[in-house]
Amino acid sequence: MACQHCGAEFNKPANKYFCSLACANKAQRTRGEMTMHPEGYVLIYRPEHPRTLTGGYVLEHILVAEKAMGRFMPPKAEVHHWNEDRTDNRNQNLVVCQDRAYHFLIHRRMRIKAAGGDPNTEQVCRDCKQVKDNSCFRRVGSNCKPCHARRVRESRD
Repeated sequence: MACQHCGAEFNKPANKYFCSLACANKAQRTRGEMTMHPEGYVLIYRPEHPRTLTGGYVLEHILVAEKAMGRFMPPKAEVHHWNEDRTDNRNQNLVVCQDRAYHFLIHRRMRIKAAGGDPNTEQVCRDCKQVKDNSCFRRVGSNCKPCHARRVRESRD
């Protein structure tokens, strides 16, 4: 008997059409098949794509962004979901970021706005979660000076 996927001859079938479970699974996947990633992203089966994940799937938001741009995304580029819904892959909801640092910057600015602050002049403290002026921080993305001083005191005790 010949496998319907790879054509190999076999005597004891894993099922009546394929020589192995691996061939049966591969044959069932068709280009464009959709599934879900464990982290909530939509995956599309495209084994020939340069950004293929394990199993031949590509994140749908990457395919949507590339279609809008008319070319493949640069290697370090990332796609941000503006409304933070990982399944909403409409063009108007996606922002192509040049790299991970820019993507994190967007998330940091969104957290400040959600807390009622101005991302241009304020930050949110990692410890007390309060919005404070940039002058209250030693560096971007850190604790405010009072929280930093408290941590230093606690580490000495």
